[in-house]
Amino acid sequence: MKLISKTNLSRLGALSLSLMLLFISGCAKDTESSPTSQGGESGEKQLKITITKAPILGYSREANPVYNQNGFSKMQVWTETAQPIYEVGGIKRAVITNNKSMSVDMNEGKSILEEGYFNPSSIKISCWPDNISAQLKRYLRPEEIGRWNLWKTVYYGLFATFSDGANTYSIIHGENKNMMIDGESGEKIKYNNTVKAAETVYSDSDYSYADKDNWDNYFAFLCSSWSKNEDVLATGNLIMNDNGPVVWPDNGYIDDLNNKISSGPRHPCMLIHDNYIYLYYLLDSKGVPAIKAARAPLSEKAAPGSFKKYHNGKWEEPALPEGFNKDDRSFVYKLSGMSTKIIESHNPIQFAVARVKDTPYFVGLLEETGEGGKQYLSISASKDLVNWTKPQIIKETVADSWDVGNLHYPKIYSRDFSTSMEVDKNGFYVVGTSNAYGGWLLTQYMPLVIDITEE
Repeated sequence: MKLISKTNLSRLGALSLSLMLLFISGCAKDTESSPTSQGGESGEKQLKITITKAPILGYSREANPVYNQNGFSKMQVWTETAQPIYEVGGIKRAVITNNKSMSVDMNEGKSILEEGYFNPSSIKISCWPDNISAQLKRYLRPEEIGRWNLWKTVYYGLFATFSDGANTYSIIHGENKNMMIDGESGEKIKYNNTVKAAETVYSDSDYSYADKDNWDNYFAFLCSSWSKNEDVLATGNLIMNDNGPVVWPDNGYIDDLNNKISSGPRHPCMLIHDNYIYLYYLLDSKGVPAIKAARAPLSEKAAPGSFKKYHNGKWEEPALPEGFNKDDRSFVYKLSGMSTKIIESHNPIQFAVARVKDTPYFVGLLEETGEGGKQYLSISASKDLVNWTKPQIIKETVADSWDVGNLHYPKIYSRDFSTSMEVDKNGFYVVGTSNAYGGWLLTQYMPLVIDITEE
């Protein structure tokens, strides 16, 4: 998930949707319909969301990190996403995510907006792709890897996690793409994606390299894992039991002619509510992106096969193809259940959701790019987690482009930073990342106060 790949998203958003039905392996999918706006056509009261206090955009005081060419930053902090926070064994931890994830113990009384919020000696690599060795702390050459796992070849980053009394469960964004890096002696090391047919021939321009992603050969996977709490405390390993994918693109990844259909589900955000795990994620089909949703009973602990997609007012569509086997590459051609877009957006990137404490409402935070390539955050409200008010742009977040924007991959945090799933109606923090300083992604924040009413 390189930063530049979201610039490519704005390009994708400009593509028009073909009027032809999609035919994959001889099967066709229905066209998508959208949920109605909150109370829009039923005569019920309509939700209205108002920013009651002007937000303040702030910058954390983190220093630029020293970046080691073997792919491991000296943690001061470099992160692509707002940091998931979880508690295990009475210890609060933050997760720092780029192409892999590391967990750090948070110092008591400190939030992620403050200097010295974590204990440097506590850093443990927690989640990593096939081309990184956690033990050797370096990239592996393709010939060293052996068997590739389809869902995590060159990127495996943790986006959400939760613990119970016995285990810690994680929701992970994986990437399988053509990637080229500089070897220690200056040679180019190439990793080929394993979604397209193995005999596919590529030129150098077909690889993601440095600050540029090649979108035609990029595929993402929405995955889960679990580890026993005792192992998490001892080693930091959050993928001791790697479930692999839990959500699949409706029409598969490629067709029988090796043509790309979808980049796959990506950038997941999680909410636990009413004994369900809700996942909101970005999914495109033939270049048209939309925010989709799936949910599973909490008792199933995010296991593969437990999630159902939201489609046409129901949570009944299977999130994985029938008979799914994560180790069988042939599933890249296969269909899963249908899904309906959750919220209207010009060109969405991520959608984060939280409960508003002591109210019947939920708040949603949408990162998107708009006309002219402008990047911004929008805010919305819901009572049922599927019907959302029209996204309202937060003017303080508007930037001319992704490259100069703030608050990428944002999360919503309570004011005490104890949770990203429930916020107080009197205000919360919006936290994301920015590349405004020399290309580094540093944590940014914005206090926000809203008022949700029904008219």
